[in-house]
Amino acid sequence: MAKPPTNADAGADAFTTERAVLGFNPPPAPNPVRLLVTTWRPDGFWIVIVAGLLALYIAGYRRLRTRGDAWPPMRLISWMLGCALLTYCTSGPLGVYGHILFSAHMADHLLLVLVTPILLVGGAPTTLALRALPANRRDHGPREWLLAALSSKFLKVASHPIIAFVNFAAGFFILYFSGLFEWLMRSHLGHSFMQGHFLITGYMFIWCITGIDPSPRVLPAPAKVGLAVLAAPFHAIFSVIIMQSTSVIAVDYYAQFTHLYNTNLLHDQYLGASVGWAFGEVPLLVMIIIAVIQWVRSDAREAARFDRRDDERRAREAADGAANEASQTP
Repeated sequence: MAKPPTNADAGADAFTTERAVLGFNPPPAPNPVRLLVTTWRPDGFWIVIVAGLLALYIAGYRRLRTRGDAWPPMRLISWMLGCALLTYCTSGPLGVYGHILFSAHMADHLLLVLVTPILLVGGAPTTLALRALPANRRDHGPREWLLAALSSKFLKVASHPIIAFVNFAAGFFILYFSGLFEWLMRSHLGHSFMQGHFLITGYMFIWCITGIDPSPRVLPAPAKVGLAVLAAPFHAIFSVIIMQSTSVIAVDYYAQFTHLYNTNLLHDQYLGASVGWAFGEVPLLVMIIIAVIQWVRSDAREAARFDRRDDERRAREAADGAANEASQTP
């Protein structure tokens, strides 16, 4: 008789303290391939969200294409890459090892709060939705709901540049230097909430700086660049503080897993902070460059509009002068 298939997480030997805490059996000791490529554990919650985001965007894109309207391919690519990276962060190796190792968690945090939002914001999903959704004459439909949300008091407050900046720059200080981080790490719901917080916080701030989509509050281009430059040091300062710390963040939580990989918690924490310090400024620099490019293009468009209005004024003046001369000629 053939041996029935087994589930690695369902055996009697699987009911360990580690699985009781994590909800799954710990993966093998990490190496570069396992840590970055091969160790996946699908997270149903985030897979459903990503699938919905991807399906809605593609449906809007196809609607535009069907009626002959253009949509920049780079926006579609940016959105798809953002969805792929979100899946990697939540179901991929860093997401799995991030439950056990602070260093993996910090790398995952960096991708969620900085890199993924840049790609998603670049997809301009709100602009796509407003162009793809049909207008409803009775003033109640998906397009009208979206317009109402964009003008809502809640979004006006949440998207205020100062609020977005404070959440982005100071939020992780509050999260990691209080007991909140350890409390959230102890449940799957808390961990998913934290991932969502990273994603939304990064998205709201980057939307304020480089967003193409309409926003309840629009900053002048110089202010966008200035706010991005002002935010840049905060992540580095946060990382340096952790690197210099002699105490372990969420020590009671991470101490449960030290025997799995013979982990030195303080060294692993230093490694995670080093990753944040070494690579955290790169996405911020990209964001600043994008903001500067948008500023230059905005000035060029404004100059072109000014030149066009000036040319029209001169043409009218010349036509009026010619008409006056013609009327005065006997």
